[in-house]
Amino acid sequence: MKIVNELRHLEGFKGGMAVSESEYMTTTTLSEKQLLTQIFYSNALEVVEQAQYIFNTFWNKAIPAKQRIKEIEENQKREFIETIQDSEETLSLISKVLSSATEEILIIFSHANILHQYQKHGILDLLKRKAEDEIIIRILIGMDYSIAEKAIESLKGY
Repeated sequence: MKIVNELRHLEGFKGGMAVSESEYMTTTTLSEKQLLTQIFYSNALEVVEQAQYIFNTFWNKAIPAKQRIKEIEENQKREFIETIQDSEETLSLISKVLSSATEEILIIFSHANILHQYQKHGILDLLKRKAEDEIIIRILIGMDYSIAEKAIESLKGY
C-alpha cells in the first residue's frame, strides 16, 4: 500500500506541519531524543487557508526527493534560483559572474537607463576587459527612443 504520492526535499526546513482542508497543526523543531513538547493546532478557516498557502509555497520551492538523493549519491552541486534584493550584493554577483565567463557573455538590459547605472559601477569596463580577452559579448537593450541617442553615445567608448 502506497502512503505517499509524492515526496520532496526542502533544504533548511525546521519543525513540522500538517494541513488538511479544515485543520492545521505545527510543531517546534523535532528532536530524535525527546517527545514533542509544543504543538499549535487550529481549525479556524483563515489560519488553515494561510497554512495551505505556506505549504504550497514550500512545496513549489522544494525539489523531488529522487532528484535530491541522486545529487547526494553523485556528489552533484545543487541547482537553485534565488531572488537578490540588496543592490550591493547584486553588483558583486554580477561582477563575479562576468569575471568567471570564459567564452561568451549574454546580457539583456530592460532599458538604456540600466546600462548607464552599470556604467557608473564599472560593469561596462569589466565587459570591455573581457572583450579584450576575446570573450564574445552580446547585449540586448529595450530602447526608450527618447534617450536612444544618449544610450548610443555612451556605448561608443566600448
